[in-house]
Amino acid sequence: MQTTTNQRTRTQERKDAGAPSGVSDLALDLVGVLLDGRQASESTQAATELLARRLGNAQVAFGEVDRSGVASLMSVSGVPSIDRGSERTRDMEAAMDEALYWEKAARWVRGDAAAECPRTLTQLAGQLGCEWIVSIGLRNSGEKTIGVCLAWGDDPGDCALADRTLQGVSEPFADAFATLRRADRGAARVALDTLSEKMNSRRKRRLALGAAIGLVLLAFAPVPYSVRCDCVAQPKVTRYVAAPFDATLSTAAAQCGDLVHEGQLLAVLDGNELEQELSVLEAEHARAKKAADSARAKRATAEAQLAALEAREIQLRIALLRDRLSQLRIVSPINGCVVSGDLSRVQGAPLETGQSLFEVAPLDRLVVEVLLPESEVGYATAGADTIVKFDAFPGRTWEGKLSRIHPQAELRGHEQVFVGELELDNQDHLLRPGMTGRARVRGPWATLSWSWFHQPMEKASRWWGW
Repeated sequence: MQTTTNQRTRTQERKDAGAPSGVSDLALDLVGVLLDGRQASESTQAATELLARRLGNAQVAFGEVDRSGVASLMSVSGVPSIDRGSERTRDMEAAMDEALYWEKAARWVRGDAAAECPRTLTQLAGQLGCEWIVSIGLRNSGEKTIGVCLAWGDDPGDCALADRTLQGVSEPFADAFATLRRADRGAARVALDTLSEKMNSRRKRRLALGAAIGLVLLAFAPVPYSVRCDCVAQPKVTRYVAAPFDATLSTAAAQCGDLVHEGQLLAVLDGNELEQELSVLEAEHARAKKAADSARAKRATAEAQLAALEAREIQLRIALLRDRLSQLRIVSPINGCVVSGDLSRVQGAPLETGQSLFEVAPLDRLVVEVLLPESEVGYATAGADTIVKFDAFPGRTWEGKLSRIHPQAELRGHEQVFVGELELDNQDHLLRPGMTGRARVRGPWATLSWSWFHQPMEKASRWWGW
């Protein structure tokens, strides 16, 4: 109540000094609306509606200025709620931010080339499609800007009235809104703000000096440097399953990524041609054997020997076909995971002898390839402690030691890297070949500042050609 009385007293003093009666009455009404006990959003909305009515056909917007000096739109007359993501809201806040740097009210009137105003205000006027627009920073009795008001309309004759009115109610509006904000924040927040404002410059300098000294000491603190890089899981060994002879694929029973056990069916080859050829050979074998027996009966020794040799040759060919017929079922040689080979969409395709059909890898132990960048390989050594985290399991880590680092660089993607190897136990078969993640390889001890800044410094030196 004391604040409201002070507001009314200052307004009455301006009225006695020659302020227009209408503006003074409007100021009193605004103070009453802002301090009527409602929340800040409701009070400011009511205040902008009151200003818009007093200005005739104009519209009014109000934005609060936070402690960092940035305006935030709170209310617009005729608009019950603010859409924070809309382009118009962002344009209004930009115009309010630029209005904070003007010592006086800024206004734009269509066709008035002599008028000076912020660029964002001119752009906002074009987007609103209005004939005039006014912006003014609201300063309280302590000369502190607490908000910004915008007013616009379609009748250029209302521009001067809006300018005088907003300047006339600026201080009581700002004082009343500051009081409203303090009430919303509560006693604890107000006390904290007051303490921060009253802190003397010497205290601030001491705190700043202490913080600077602490940062310097921290920058030279020794810490273990870690090389951070990508990694990928690979099988330790791989067994290839190939086509045993020229044949046609009949069906595929396994796909890439399937877990299989030893002896499990992977694919079936088509044996129709083999069976037909076997039938023909068995008939020829019977004929040759009969010819040999007939020659012996006639005591034609040479003819009997030739027929016997032919029968023997046909018998060997029959044995080969029967052996191939026993290999029509392609099975897994070990327990593991099918890491390559998806024949489900190529059934009926011809296969050649030795053609790779599947790759099966055991999952009990995997090798993690740690892709050390060329610029960081000098800080990693074989035997270094390494922590690995895979993208598939973000909440779990694996630890081990680098067993070796390949002596020759490789091109992976678009980066030249040195591949380090790390063996991991995978008895639970949780990890799969091809999984990617991040690895952290422990390197030498170094200062914290060097750990932070050595990479950009080295890049800069390479860029300069050193």
